[in-house]
Amino acid sequence: MISQLEKDYGTFSGRAVVIQPASGPPCYVFHSNEEWGKFFKESKMDADARAYLLRMNPICQDCGSKANFLWIESSGLTEHNFGNVLKKGFSETLLPRNPKPVSLCGKCCVRHIAKTLEARDITYLEVSGPRGEADGFVVPMAF
Repeated sequence: MISQLEKDYGTFSGRAVVIQPASGPPCYVFHSNEEWGKFFKESKMDADARAYLLRMNPICQDCGSKANFLWIESSGLTEHNFGNVLKKGFSETLLPRNPKPVSLCGKCCVRHIAKTLEARDITYLEVSGPRGEADGFVVPMAF
């Protein structure tokens, strides 16, 4: 799985908010802002992602390479409240209780994902990394 994520994150030419993996929700998937906005008009996730991606630092905090991912920690995110995060957005639900988001390149972002999966012993039924060039977000969720 990690090798596929390395490929996906390494070849992705858009930008994405990446919410740290969390236990509970069975999937960890990418959604483009455009597609999400079409189907989930009440959700603030795509608006949050657009706003934060516009302001993100273009340099990876870890290695100094070009960054196209914005890492947001997930303390407080559970299988019981991830729907609330999807509805209200991460700026209202996750950011108040987590460190400031950090810009990462694809390689460093996958390293953060892998480290979290291992440290928290998290497994998912489905994982899909970002592909193409459309901006979006990666989030733990259920279908």
